[in-house]
Amino acid sequence: MIKIKRKSTIRYQILTYMFMTYLFSWIVWGILYASDRNIISHNICKNCYTLIAVIGASMPSIMSIIFTGFFYGSDGIKKLLKRITIWKINPLYYIYVLFIDASIVFIPLWICNITGSSYKFVISTSFNNILLDFLVTILFGGPLQEEFGWRGYVLPKLQNKLNPIYSSIILGVFWACWHLPLFFIHNSSQYGTSFSMFFISAIGLSILFTWVYNRTDGSLLLTIIFHTAVNVTPFLYGNGVTLPYFYKSTKYTIIKIIFELIILLFVIFDMNIKPKNQSSNIKNHANV
Repeated sequence: MIKIKRKSTIRYQILTYMFMTYLFSWIVWGILYASDRNIISHNICKNCYTLIAVIGASMPSIMSIIFTGFFYGSDGIKKLLKRITIWKINPLYYIYVLFIDASIVFIPLWICNITGSSYKFVISTSFNNILLDFLVTILFGGPLQEEFGWRGYVLPKLQNKLNPIYSSIILGVFWACWHLPLFFIHNSSQYGTSFSMFFISAIGLSILFTWVYNRTDGSLLLTIIFHTAVNVTPFLYGNGVTLPYFYKSTKYTIIKIIFELIILLFVIFDMNIKPKNQSSNIKNHANV
């Protein structure tokens, strides 16, 4: 085992990690799919959907802990978990991760309204419900289940070999494709949506996540909060209140795309002109 550890490469670790994460997530979700399609007992999907879905979604973080323990021992696991305690960060980053995704949805809507359109600006849930949704999502909706893997294990290793942009795109592709089985399972948040749009969105979000990760000295707490905020944003306009309607507007769509591109270009520009933003601590995370 010691010889394997010493001879292992970053590429080997990433590819093996990805293979095992995909394998076990897709096996677990495959059970849901088979039950959903009555290939096996439908009661499995009916009675245990949430539990099985969460187990499948937890594989990125579970595998990151297993792989970190195998390659770097218990000290490596402690260092990985410790990154969730990096919280002494400029408050502006907290504001950014909490509100950037919602702003991408609602600011173009507001711009449409002040330029002559008449769309309803409706928040379809109460503040208490938003807090509850946030808590449930952070615990069971993906962030804790994924971020120790994607940003905790894979991203530092990619950035040890590639620049942040290439690292983000590669991780975004893996991240998006990992969700693929969920597009075929009823009741999943991805079912009935466009995978191509999800794919493009995942790559864009991956770049934003990398920027936050690098800017906050590798804080997994911030990426978990960011992931949660992204997943909770649809709850703000739930019940089909306005989004399905104003997405059909060419005006809204163009403004939204321009707004997204401005944010994305700023982040890409910042990561390119200030490579020193990536601290030595982040580079060391690749060897945790």
